[in-house]
Amino acid sequence: MSSRGTKKKAISESRPMQKQLSKEEQKKKSRQIWWATTGKKLVGSIIVVLVLTAVVVGIVLGTANGSGNNNNAINPSKPSFIDIGSTGCAACRQLQPVMAQLKADYGNDVNVLFYDAWYSTKGEEMAAKYKVSGIPTLIFVNANGKEVARWSGYHSYEEIVEKFQSLGWV
Repeated sequence: MSSRGTKKKAISESRPMQKQLSKEEQKKKSRQIWWATTGKKLVGSIIVVLVLTAVVVGIVLGTANGSGNNNNAINPSKPSFIDIGSTGCAACRQLQPVMAQLKADYGNDVNVLFYDAWYSTKGEEMAAKYKVSGIPTLIFVNANGKEVARWSGYHSYEEIVEKFQSLGWV
């Protein structure tokens, strides 16, 4: 009976090992199913996020370096309206459509310029040149290069056009 009892004990001890292997196989199968259904989608989503991030960074850097904005079309015989702000500033971003509309409507008469003080060397230089202490700062410079007015913060299209008119620019 002792040899028989020993055999039963050996068999019963090996069964949990078989169940354990079965659980390991189940885990492996579960991982394979997860990868097939969720993992690939997750990796795809991460790739999409990385690509979109690269696109956004390219746009921001393009703007910051002057290649994506209107800083490169300065006519020295015209007055200039300069927005020193940043793409990382909420009030500055709110001004962007205003600046675009001003450039479209008055670009023949006034240099409408944006400089990013946070993300571009040129913007930092302009902020230092005009001693800007906060953004957005809107600077009105006559055709002789003399600053004639300065505003801080957001201002509407209408307010800016009124200032252009009061300065005799339009």
